[in-house]
Amino acid sequence: MRQRSAPPPTTGATPATADVLNLADDLILLMLAPLDGLCLSTVGCTCRRLQALASEPAVWRDVLSRHLATVGWDVSPAQLPYDLQPLRRMLGRKVPAWRPPRIALTGLHMSVVDLPSSLSTSVSARLLLLPAHNRLAVSRDGTRVRFTSERLGGNRAVRIEPALATKPHATIRAIATCPGDGAVRFETRAVALVDYFEVSIGPGSAEGFASGEECVAVGLGGGNFPLSGRQPGWDALSFGYHSDDGRLFHGSGTRARGDWPRFGAGDVVGCGISILTRQVFYTLNGRYLGVAFTAKAQQLPLHPIVGIDTHAEIAFNFGQRPFEFDTDALPPPLNMPIAPRKPSPLRQLATAAALIASPLTRERSSPLSHEVY
Repeated sequence: MRQRSAPPPTTGATPATADVLNLADDLILLMLAPLDGLCLSTVGCTCRRLQALASEPAVWRDVLSRHLATVGWDVSPAQLPYDLQPLRRMLGRKVPAWRPPRIALTGLHMSVVDLPSSLSTSVSARLLLLPAHNRLAVSRDGTRVRFTSERLGGNRAVRIEPALATKPHATIRAIATCPGDGAVRFETRAVALVDYFEVSIGPGSAEGFASGEECVAVGLGGGNFPLSGRQPGWDALSFGYHSDDGRLFHGSGTRARGDWPRFGAGDVVGCGISILTRQVFYTLNGRYLGVAFTAKAQQLPLHPIVGIDTHAEIAFNFGQRPFEFDTDALPPPLNMPIAPRKPSPLRQLATAAALIASPLTRERSSPLSHEVY
């Protein structure tokens, strides 16, 4: 840390502020280090010198690192980008506006108890107190889930909170892993036009997925989507891509379309939505599959929803790890607002005929209309 001399105190400062301003910059930075974003923003309004010190990138990297730790992201300040300007405004609020998504334990309206994890020996989990056909173990960080009952069958799903963004937003995501120490580097985006997540299916029975006995459905749905007795895509307010047949579902559990690749154990399925066009797209193992649906404005906001009928562990990636698919590689038309559809020639002819037949049109076009008084 570079040494700085203490400048003379600012004229007109309060006694407490003057005492602080008599200190060297390095000491003031040490005093600012434990503060949260709201306090830093307040300190920055005191005077120009404190505003400059409270804007130091290193201070805000510490703030973001501590905030991420409270929601289960283990990110050191060194892994974060130098400039966090896109996120500073959100972190400076009383309640930070940005929080990583996680599985909604309250979505099933059931109580939970802490149990040793069936996912690993080092991570504790929560078991939803459901009937045997619906029991799900969720990791404490809210990013992994596993069906714990021995018998498969039935329809159950998990919902992610909060919902996907509906407006351009600032975001942070992992972009690369350092070859030397394996640490992940992160980047921020001031304006993101796509909200995206990935679902990894852990090791499981390849025969079960091949035969259709085991199934995972990746999709989106509203906050009121029932998490028991239904799969994403089986109603008009949800969309789903199902592993057992590679079909796309929306509005019905029996009628589907598309002939996309089937997926199963070891695969990574990505799903996202364009904020400008509301187009829902999918990826599989880092390969772009295409646009599957276009959501209506009244269907927003949409939550990630995954139907689970498998013993394989389901892990969600919201950007805490590098994505398999780079969203920068999305085709440009995905984020171009859809132009109004031009009427067909037959529709244009019918409209012209209706205008000609209109009494008002005939009166205005009559050569004797000026005599009708």
